[in-house]
Amino acid sequence: MNREASLGSSGETQDSPIEGLPAEPGVTKQPAAASSQSLAPEEKPLEECRQVELDRQTHEGEFSEAPWQTLALEHMVSAISRRFLAASPERLEEEILRAIQVITQFIGADRGYLALLDPEGLIIESIYEWCGPGLQPNRGRLEGSSVAEMGWAFARFLAGEAIHVPQLADLPPEATGDQRVWHELGIQSLLAFPLLLKGKLLGFLGLIAEGQERQWSPVDIRLIRLVSEIFTSTLARSRMEERAFRLNRLYAFICRSQEAMVRAEDRFSLFCQTCRVAVEEGAFRMAWIGLVDPEGLVVPVAHWGMEERYLDSIRIDARTWPTEGPTGTALHTGHHVLVQDIATNPRTVSWRQDALKRGYRAMAAFPIGQGERQIGTFNLYAEVPHYFDEEIVALLDRLAEMLSYAMERFAAKESDRAGNGSCPGES
Repeated sequence: MNREASLGSSGETQDSPIEGLPAEPGVTKQPAAASSQSLAPEEKPLEECRQVELDRQTHEGEFSEAPWQTLALEHMVSAISRRFLAASPERLEEEILRAIQVITQFIGADRGYLALLDPEGLIIESIYEWCGPGLQPNRGRLEGSSVAEMGWAFARFLAGEAIHVPQLADLPPEATGDQRVWHELGIQSLLAFPLLLKGKLLGFLGLIAEGQERQWSPVDIRLIRLVSEIFTSTLARSRMEERAFRLNRLYAFICRSQEAMVRAEDRFSLFCQTCRVAVEEGAFRMAWIGLVDPEGLVVPVAHWGMEERYLDSIRIDARTWPTEGPTGTALHTGHHVLVQDIATNPRTVSWRQDALKRGYRAMAAFPIGQGERQIGTFNLYAEVPHYFDEEIVALLDRLAEMLSYAMERFAAKESDRAGNGSCPGES
């Protein structure tokens, strides 16, 4: 799931994105924001949200503001939950953006965030954001920042605690770093809840007051807590589905590769078939296999996928050691090398831009051996960062071992006959 999305403000007034939800009494609806992804205005209104307005009109004078808010909150949370359950993977980002806009407008905050961390929990990897009229999105100022910059807040998040800050001046001395960051962002008051899944911090959901300090009400706190729980369960389900998809495609790739090893007449046809099924069955962005030539250079002998002359620009000298390159390191160590995020890993500086413009976000190099030496590598590129989890790497390690066994078999056959097979061109 591409999580890099935000909503900025626009100058036009329109209804809440969950249609039919009335404005909080005494609070003017904020303009709906312009989105990098549209909010599908053709969708049918949610009748349960319209019922909130009917209840309020029916019982005008009987309800105080707080019970009305409670009733509206319950309808809103129920509607958000149902929409997430019904959302397809392609519409999930849209629903997240919609929910952030709804709760921010309902409470009357200036800005709402959903911040997601990288798998290691060290970096704010992506931000979903909605901001009110006249405000500029802050997403670019937060994405890529270290959680260490807000160490006090993230320590509390990891402990499962909410951050409830009506005034920055009231923060304890140990929150000096957090206070500096929030002050730079123009934050006056902050309310945030962690997204915790089995003790792992996925991110946090927060509401911001920027124009003036604000005391967050019990209704505000309850709403953010409930919606943060919905986001947590939704993200958990989405990530499980993504991982199941990856593993299913990977198993299909491994199976097809094993078939190719049985049928291939020579190593070059096996290399071409392995790269092809890595892309077509395994859903990798690109795959290539390189062998070390007599001069010690790694020469690509087969590839498939979104290559676009990427391999023409690389020069890998297997004799250079030590090296920061993943291919050279895999050759010298005999172990796989992972680059989980090409955009941020220091070892990718020399080839980062070429890789990113082709859609490569993560890569891995797996050594191919023959006897006691490493003769080449099998390199795979994924279009999402942090693709290579422990189970996926274990399967790919096993595949690289099988390729090594096949190399020994082909070497034995080639010693009995002259010539090599040719690698057909990619179609």
